[in-house]
Amino acid sequence: MFPNGFNDPNGSYNFYESLRLVHDVRFRHTYLAGGDDGNDLGINDSEVSVSFAFPNFLTTGQPLFITPAFALHLWDGPKDGIHNLPGSAYSAYLDFQYATDPNLQIGAELGFRAGVYTDFDTLTTDSLRLQGLALGVVRLTPTLTAKLGVMYIDRNDIKILPAGGVLWQPNPQLRVDLFFPQPRISQYISTVGTYEVWWYAAGEYGGGAWTVKPLPTDSANRIDINDIRASLGLEWSSPRGLNGFAEIGYVFKRELLYVEMNSEFNLADTWMARAGFSF
Repeated sequence: MFPNGFNDPNGSYNFYESLRLVHDVRFRHTYLAGGDDGNDLGINDSEVSVSFAFPNFLTTGQPLFITPAFALHLWDGPKDGIHNLPGSAYSAYLDFQYATDPNLQIGAELGFRAGVYTDFDTLTTDSLRLQGLALGVVRLTPTLTAKLGVMYIDRNDIKILPAGGVLWQPNPQLRVDLFFPQPRISQYISTVGTYEVWWYAAGEYGGGAWTVKPLPTDSANRIDINDIRASLGLEWSSPRGLNGFAEIGYVFKRELLYVEMNSEFNLADTWMARAGFSF
């Protein structure tokens, strides 16, 4: 945070250079509607993070991004009397992300995450999850890029997902990212004041894994919440760095997995609203 140190031999401390390490601060909230049926599960996720950019990582000319984050998960359901969840759980993690120069013919995208996922009543070694991403990137044409690799998500049900696809950018106003497991198509709409406004359609493999004590028992359990999400949204960005998005979507193929209970419970489909901003 203090690249010139507190005792700068030139006699001046460069506060601006210190702040350049802070790449952005982000907040987002996700709402999944619940209900009163036995297989309904309502979810409210609030997440805040701050990213630090360390330029010229290993003299490659590209930055290393380090992001600490914290999320609060509020759960309402299920109400079948068997697959009960506690009212809340938490996620705290540290992210590392690095990508080679996008102008290279052959490159890579790498990521690593270490985090603790628990309701804090069951803090065990299973609460620690390590996740990673490794992609090879090939620039086929000036507008077409192929990616192929793996995503290690470290859930109880699924550990590794294949990851890959193509990114097509025929012009500055269109971005078609056919990437599994997070495809996305973005299209420029207009400029309002200093803000560029885009619409997008996206999909993702959602959910997560935690260690919790399901009510009303006191025994620890490892759980997965798995689902597939499809959404439509708007996003906007400004040269001043204040960006945001808002989207609505549909959530299906929902599953609640209890490892120690050896139980898989199908949850009802629902709709989703999500919004966030960064600066």
